[in-house]
Amino acid sequence: IVVKFHEGTEVRVESARLTGDAVSSARSRASIQRDLDEVTATFARTGTRAEPLFRVPRSRLKQLKERGERLTARPLADLSLYFEAPWTGTSRSELEAHLEALNALDSVEIAYVQPAPQTPAIPVLDQAEVASSTTPDFTALQGYVEDDANGIGVSVARSTTWT
Repeated sequence: IVVKFHEGTEVRVESARLTGDAVSSARSRASIQRDLDEVTATFARTGTRAEPLFRVPRSRLKQLKERGERLTARPLADLSLYFEAPWTGTSRSELEAHLEALNALDSVEIAYVQPAPQTPAIPVLDQAEVASSTTPDFTALQGYVEDDANGIGVSVARSTTWT
């Protein structure tokens, strides 16, 4: 499960507990801490705890955010506000109940299930199949290699001797 807290809540993990400061948030520090205690308790019921999703020091994430905002002239998300906890529950209904409880908290912007990464399926070909397969000839469609106004002069470059 991934949980993203609202901007300005300054949520972090201290001594295996979520805590926040409400530096630039409309929410009070006490309100945020109540929500964080509820998040911690929600995960504790399944024997897990929230850890930062991005394993990069907060100071580095802040630098990257500030640089990105300078380069794009757009506000960017504070990646230090994303946390994850592995799902150890047993049923889909239990998972949905956890997500609903998390999303009901004022300090939580969104809580969602992060799909597990999948290994791409790669077809296994035997040597006979590889040897018999041919790639179609697409050279007639490669007009960009011509020397005319629509091309880049590849034939001239190929025929030039470089020393």
